[in-house]
Amino acid sequence: MTWLYTYENESNGGRFYAGIGENVARVWQPHNPEAEALRDDPRTVILRTATRFSTRKDALMAEAIAIHVASFFGARVILDASDGEQILRESDSLQRIVTNISGTVQTKHLVPALPIQEGAPPVRYSHLIGAAIVMTTLEELDERPAVSGASTFDALAERASQFWRLRRRVDAATSTSTWPIRLILVSKGHHVILGDWDLADGAQSMRALGAGESQPNGSGWCAFRLARPRWTIEDGTAIGDVGRTLEFDTAYGPKNLQGSVAGWSEDLRITWGMAP
Repeated sequence: MTWLYTYENESNGGRFYAGIGENVARVWQPHNPEAEALRDDPRTVILRTATRFSTRKDALMAEAIAIHVASFFGARVILDASDGEQILRESDSLQRIVTNISGTVQTKHLVPALPIQEGAPPVRYSHLIGAAIVMTTLEELDERPAVSGASTFDALAERASQFWRLRRRVDAATSTSTWPIRLILVSKGHHVILGDWDLADGAQSMRALGAGESQPNGSGWCAFRLARPRWTIEDGTAIGDVGRTLEFDTAYGPKNLQGSVAGWSEDLRITWGMAP
């Protein structure tokens, strides 16, 4: 049973500290010097939860979210390094805080609001036929916006379709007359399916970019040509495979999709003579 407590001070642009303890006395016990100075400032408001959390893990989650919110609204967040190390040791599922490029404190317990289908079974990699797989970060990419449940079909399509070094795969598809028929966009880390499209028929499904077309520097860049989405959104819920997780149930997995190359379903890899 664990309490959550905070020190909040609006002076000097705002300062904030959140901590947890097995008893209420922890609020007044030794902390790092900066946290103690904040606590002992007469302008500081000291709060705690009205009741205890049933598990320490739940308290850690609430603490991390409180830190994120305070940071977002501009408060200078004071952290206890020793407590952070203890948190990491006790829960490998929790990364207490990381700092992104803009300096905002974030938490693993707040993730982009993707249209997840709760309770839906995963899509198994071994069941995919004729599929290209693109894994993507959820953050901003080049000039493309971050991915969330509010992302438009067009924004997701642009993220999935271009640009990829696929020239060797185009050559393999041409020589075997075997082309992908489906493109799946998957989030890194969580492996949530973000987008799912039928591809254009045959050789139109993926093509090398020609001279004069907008493309990254260098040669060998290709783009997928999408035909139609395989999902819809109704009342915020995805209908189709979007929102389900992609389960890599063979030796082929995320490690094979590193860098700027798309992955492929088992049938395409076999036909194209790719290494297992």
